[in-house]
Amino acid sequence: ARYAAARYRARIACMGTASGTDPRRDAPTVYALYLLFYLATLARMLVRSEAEGRFGTASYALMTAFLALGAIQVPASRRWPAWTHVHLVAQNAVVTALFLTGPTVDFFAILLVQLSVVATRDLPQRQDVAWMAILCAMVAVDLALAFGDLGAVLGYIPVYIAACLILGLYGRTTKRAEAARARSEELRAALEEANARLKAY
Repeated sequence: ARYAAARYRARIACMGTASGTDPRRDAPTVYALYLLFYLATLARMLVRSEAEGRFGTASYALMTAFLALGAIQVPASRRWPAWTHVHLVAQNAVVTALFLTGPTVDFFAILLVQLSVVATRDLPQRQDVAWMAILCAMVAVDLALAFGDLGAVLGYIPVYIAACLILGLYGRTTKRAEAARARSEELRAALEEANARLKAY
């Protein structure tokens, strides 16, 4: 029974590596980072002074929408893996709207960094790379739209793109590590079953 259970977990992990989604394993650290980036962005909004320009109701409504979409991503993608693409498109639209609403700031690009985790954790290889490229491009596009001039944001773009790539690679690494661990469990269970059979003879 233990062997069968281990084989099932390994099969799910391998499916996750191939399809980009692992419905049985969630990495708490990855999602803690996701929440931390969101809270950091929200904190930046709240601490702005009147002189800098405060954010209005529309901006906070968009932040709420971003959080709500993030909350349903895991259960929705378990039921329908293609949902991740819908999720990423919707979240990109929310971030663009944030850039175009309220005071002109650069830190909404942090939210795009968050999405790199979703792309690399929940999408198959090649698709995750494609979305990483899209997110990096959206960093430049959104900042240029917000500030009205690409030249004015050239100093911001490399920092946020680097953050997207680093966090995205971290997401890919954790996904592969989980699949390797599941395969190790399968091998260990097979060896234990073989030893049990030898003892029985």
